[in-house]
Amino acid sequence: MSYIWNNDTLLQISSWEIDWTVSVHKFWENIEVWKNTEEDIWDWWWTYNYPTTADITHLSQISNKANDRWETVFIEWLDINYNIVQQQVNLNASNSTTKVALTTPLLRLYRMMYFSDHLAEDDIIVTNSWWWTEYWRMIEWNNQTMMCQYTVPLWKKAYITSLYASAIPSDWKKPKSVHLRLKIADRWNGFDFMTKWSMWIPEKWWMVLRDPKPYMQLTEKMDLKISAYCDWQKGYITAWFDIILVDD
Repeated sequence: MSYIWNNDTLLQISSWEIDWTVSVHKFWENIEVWKNTEEDIWDWWWTYNYPTTADITHLSQISNKANDRWETVFIEWLDINYNIVQQQVNLNASNSTTKVALTTPLLRLYRMMYFSDHLAEDDIIVTNSWWWTEYWRMIEWNNQTMMCQYTVPLWKKAYITSLYASAIPSDWKKPKSVHLRLKIADRWNGFDFMTKWSMWIPEKWWMVLRDPKPYMQLTEKMDLKISAYCDWQKGYITAWFDIILVDD
């Protein structure tokens, strides 16, 4: 029985009133975007490393923490064919720094989180089998990953409905301006990241919000991220975007 009696389409989507359609909210922060350097908004610093093959294979912790051993990590990800898959992996019971193999190699990782409300006492990372390349990080004192990035799964289309970013000022983090870029990589057609939307935060402002009309469409196998460039001083930058995901 429907309880939505108005024409608020986004509310209908959030209330599961429209079949084959879901809303996705992606957000987070980069607490130190270095001056005159472009960095992505994700759980760590610098630019995120996108693998070209299913190279994400192992889970571990940066240092051995007794309270994190045997914690169950829920992982939602894309396989080599861009299909959404979920799995659960336990950290090693004796030493949480021991690499634990994932059941299936990953191409992209949407999120990972503890089932419990326990906050990780050191960072949880996923890497390739040699532990040379880090692809994702759940930072300490959190129990989930948070990244302002997304990849459109197979047989899906995505529509960007809103974009937001803010610069949080402090004594040593007051850039004269922040240049934010929405970047999209069309992997299906072999293209790397290109700027598709640009936003500026001037020195005396602290946030910017954009609602693209019409909605910006993304097709399957497209990577989406927000990056920031801080002028003159480093910055503390937050960002989020909302999308509607539709079966194609």
